[in-house]
Amino acid sequence: MSYFAAVVARSHDRWRAVEVVLEDCESLADIGDVARDVPGDIRLLLVEQDDEYAALVRVDDDDDEARGFLSDGHAADAYP
Repeated sequence: MSYFAAVVARSHDRWRAVEVVLEDCESLADIGDVARDVPGDIRLLLVEQDDEYAALVRVDDDDDEARGFLSDGHAADAYP
């Protein structure tokens, strides 16, 4: 299963993108932790997998829960 994942983060008035690895992630909270590793006030983690589905995860503050969106209904059904 191939995928591409990147965090786009804003600090002050600048945005930057960093490619990330999600192989050890087992939950949305784990993905949020990966996003938090990138400095920024707002962080968006973007995932594309095998042209099958895309996901968007948003993390604002270090203590906020990650919020996610999956573009594929079958993927959402499989999520616990």
